[in-house]
Amino acid sequence: MKNTPVLLESPATAFGITLRSVWDIYADESYQVLWPRDKKLPLLPSAHVCVFTRQGHGVIRLRSGREIHAKGACVLLLEARDILSYACEGLLWELYWVEFVLHGPVTLPLNTPVLLRDPTGHSREFSELVSCVRVGDTNYQAYAAAIFTKVLYQWVALSNHHAEPASLRRIQTVISQMHGHTDERWAVKDMARLYGASEQQFRKVFQQYTGQTPKEYFMNLKLDMAHALLNRSSLNVSQAAFKLGFSDAFHFSKAFKSRFGYPPSEVSREPRDSIDNVYLMDTAVPDA
Repeated sequence: MKNTPVLLESPATAFGITLRSVWDIYADESYQVLWPRDKKLPLLPSAHVCVFTRQGHGVIRLRSGREIHAKGACVLLLEARDILSYACEGLLWELYWVEFVLHGPVTLPLNTPVLLRDPTGHSREFSELVSCVRVGDTNYQAYAAAIFTKVLYQWVALSNHHAEPASLRRIQTVISQMHGHTDERWAVKDMARLYGASEQQFRKVFQQYTGQTPKEYFMNLKLDMAHALLNRSSLNVSQAAFKLGFSDAFHFSKAFKSRFGYPPSEVSREPRDSIDNVYLMDTAVPDA
């Protein structure tokens, strides 16, 4: 489990948005947290939270009783005071958790996951953002705030863009569900049923938008998740294969090597960070 706070020495503002903190999180099945977790900063009533899910599946529970599911390649914007708790659902949840304050007249698409067409590009921008914050220089922190502002406005524009074809929105829904079913052997016929078309038509539209067949896309998604599990958890190769629904470790290793160029046994492991200031679910709920 990795839960790294990247705190700014002082809030950085760019174009009407103040960046307060960034968390780089890899969560496993045991990850369950009550909000506010970050006791290093006071919880501002005007603060917002951005949850950028890179892969995996998480759930955010609001004080209203509503649950919002964040599945891979999506972003979710929330009012900080509305959050009750959040947790990993499934095998893992890789995300950036960003707290910010909005000063301008921007209408945010709150409480609605926005599916991303280029999560890899946004991941690179967030990686650069974190690197800038860690420099500690005020100019670099302002640059980090500018990066976040740019990405945030992209997401707002994406959420307000109604001209996307219905077929693309349905493909994005299928991809979102793929992230929630990585431990299953999800058949193309089931994906086509969710999409609402024949298998032949679904395969054609899916490949048009992604450049891959549904089977290829789902396999690559499972292998990317396997790489993360082997890199950041204590699972061995056989356990990772079982967790992701592979029939045996041999076929898993063969597919893994085909994708990454080396066997899963050669994945280097990152040290597992301890989690500071984490409230577990059986503790008392803090006041808003």
